[in-house]
Amino acid sequence: METTDIKLIRTITEQGSLTRAAELLHISQPTLSKKLARVESQLKTRLFYRSPTGVVPTEIARYIVASSDSIQAQIMRIERHVQQLSELATGEIRLGVGPIIEQVLLPELALRFVEVTGNVRISIFTDHAEKLLARLHSADLDIIAGPFRATEHPDLAGFPLIKDSFTTVARTGHPLFLDAQQADIRSFPTASPVPEGAVTSGPLAYPESAKQIVCDNYSLLKHLTLNSDCLCRAPLYVFREELANGTLRVVKTQSQLTWESACLVRPESVDTPLVKLVVDLLLEGSQRYARVRPTA
Repeated sequence: METTDIKLIRTITEQGSLTRAAELLHISQPTLSKKLARVESQLKTRLFYRSPTGVVPTEIARYIVASSDSIQAQIMRIERHVQQLSELATGEIRLGVGPIIEQVLLPELALRFVEVTGNVRISIFTDHAEKLLARLHSADLDIIAGPFRATEHPDLAGFPLIKDSFTTVARTGHPLFLDAQQADIRSFPTASPVPEGAVTSGPLAYPESAKQIVCDNYSLLKHLTLNSDCLCRAPLYVFREELANGTLRVVKTQSQLTWESACLVRPESVDTPLVKLVVDLLLEGSQRYARVRPTA
């Protein structure tokens, strides 16, 4: 079988109609019928049954479609790698990041990327860890950076980035600072990004609040924390400006969440110039982060 045969079977299965499948494949219905007959003859089996409403795939056709996802992903990986090798001066790089990396590393990376490259396009996507991994494996993304550990994915090349603590902050006029002995920290709502991926808890868990807001939008988190009694948990670097100007303060707690991140790349892409450049910029950014991050 050829990849075009798999595409033909998949399209007919998804459309449930030879007419609609022929339109999507940009061929006539008689031509599609001949191609299908050739594939069935080659495989020595029937792939579709006719019904009053169209065509119905056999178990064999369903198996071919289900098995073709990994084949298509491998083809995309090959095509993407060849493209990266051949388009060094113009090309495109696709970077996927988690919400915290977006806040603490991405602004400087984007500036440096523009400075050192020519007519190269960088496309940046923010998403959760599982979706980033799936898109990297399918070659939809070239690099991902987020809440991963560099060694937990042996099929990928990993580079450690930031390791930091989640700290609780509140507005300067918060009741906790006005009457710390009387105020119960559990009585105030809390907000934080999704604690996914490489997050480990300290010896004591954070006190649970009746009201919890899970949000990856840091503009909203800042607005909420500055304008309400909501407590926010995140790496202090995210709130460095507000901590410096005194509008936010650290809430002392006995427990701690440690957040770890890494950059992951498919092995065949590690040494291609554009991928290597972005990885180097991420590593530079993590080193800079370690030097300038505030401490509680």
